[in-house]
Amino acid sequence: MNQIYTNEQKKKRAILRAAQVIHGHHEEGALGIHSRIFEVLVHDDYVRIGTSLKGAHHREHVVPCALLRDQSLRMFHEGSLIEEVAAMLERNLLIALISSEERYYLDVTLGLKNKMPTGWQFGVNDPLDRLKAAGIVLR
Repeated sequence: MNQIYTNEQKKKRAILRAAQVIHGHHEEGALGIHSRIFEVLVHDDYVRIGTSLKGAHHREHVVPCALLRDQSLRMFHEGSLIEEVAAMLERNLLIALISSEERYYLDVTLGLKNKMPTGWQFGVNDPLDRLKAAGIVLR
C-alpha cells in the first residue's frame, strides 16, 4: 500500500536518499560520482526557493553541485553520519530560477560557475552568498 507523504517529507526522504547513495559510493571507493547526481535523486520542486526579479530562463543551483558532492564526500571521509550529510544538503541544495543575463554575469563575469565567493565555508556562510555577489534578488 502506498503511503501518503507531505512535500516536506518527500523532500527530506529524497535528500536522505541522496546522502545514502553518496555514502555508498564513498564506502565502495567509487571514483567519478557525477555532480548531477542530485538532479536525479532530488526533484527540483523540493528545493526551488524562488525566481529572480529579472527572469526565469535558467535553473541555477545556489551552491554548485560539484561543491555539494565534494563536501558530502569530505564529510564521509571525516566520519560524518549519513544524517549529518543530509542536514548539510538540506541547507545548501537549493535551486533558483534566474535570467540568462544573470547566469552569464554569475558564471563568466564573476567566475563563480563552479565555486562560491572567496572565503565562503559550508555551515558558516549563507548559501545565497553566490547569488548575492551577483546582485540577484529572488521573489
